[in-house]
Formats: sequence, structure tokens, C-alpha cells
Amino acid sequence: MKGRIQIDKERCKGCCLCVDVCPKECIHLSEGLNLKGYFVATFVADDTCTGCGNCAVMCPDVAITVSIADAAAGRRSAATVAADAPEIAAAVTADSHQATAAVAAKVTCP
Repeated sequence: MKGRIQIDKERCKGCCLCVDVCPKECIHLSEGLNLKGYFVATFVADDTCTGCGNCAVMCPDVAITVSIADAAAGRRSAATVAADAPEIAAAVTADSHQATAAVAAKVTCP
């Protein structure tokens, strides 16, 4: 299965959480600003994305939608991905702000 993500550029605040959790390094921070003045995440590796959904689960701004190329699988929502990745979902839902801060502290984005 091949994955594809869509990032709502106007919702993204460039926190880099999606960049940090992507196991295939499919997401990078762009050099362009959105209307709010943030450098935003950009999907760059269409051929290597597996559609794991880690990015959508971690996004505090709900700016990422994950799609799977396999027609039988259809689109995966953050809730569906959360069922597939309970350890990530637990960290986010237990205390979203604390979990976001903990992951953000490890982010190596500029």
C-alpha cells in the first residue's frame, strides 16, 4: 500500500511534530510562509510514504489527512490511525499539550 498525505497549509503552524514522527522522512519544513507567517510542513516523498498516519495522529492542529492508495483500504482518519498506533494515541490523548511539548522538545527542525 502506498500512502499520501495532504497538509492544510493554513492550519499548519510549523511545529515539526509530523516531521519528527515520520519513519520514512516524507515530510519536510518548507521555505515558504503561510498567510499566518509560519513555515509549514510539506509532503515531499510520494513514493516512500506508507500511510502509517503517525503524522496525522501527532498534528496538534489537525492539519493532516492520510490517504491510502489501496482502494479497499480507502481513506484513514486520525481515529482509524489511532486504533492502529495506540501508543501514540495514548500519549496524545492522555494530555495533548504535555505530549506535544515532550515530542517538540526532541524535534530537530530549524
